[in-house]
Amino acid sequence: MRALLTPVARLSELTAWRAASANGKRRATSEAGATVVAIRPAEPRDAAPLVELTRAVETEEEGWLVGGPEWRDGKAARRYLRDARGRRDRAVIVAEGAGDVVGRLSLVRGRHAATEHVATLAVIVARERRREGIGRALLAAAEAW
Repeated sequence: MRALLTPVARLSELTAWRAASANGKRRATSEAGATVVAIRPAEPRDAAPLVELTRAVETEEEGWLVGGPEWRDGKAARRYLRDARGRRDRAVIVAEGAGDVVGRLSLVRGRHAATEHVATLAVIVARERRREGIGRALLAAAEAW
């Protein structure tokens, strides 16, 4: 496991993520390539950049399907992010580099006792930031969550 997290996300950083209070101050910082990337819970202020990132990835020629109705406009995204804070059945985690949101991970667990161990996971990373380990860092943060 340690090899999977190195060098992008260190185990100690993820332990800090897990141990931090639920007041939105959880944060792990890791190196991705030569650029420092912060991995943190998404906040309502991230709505517009997340909608923009989703649209950019969806319009790539590969035809990725990455967004649901919650990522179609800023208002819906803000509502979704506000609702997700502090919930045990979902998380939205962002990767931020140089002040820009460059990646997103969304995780939604089943709502019923019989399916709460099942989750839907979506990860997107901006085209120009791929192959730097950002997706791996987001996955590691999801595991810590």
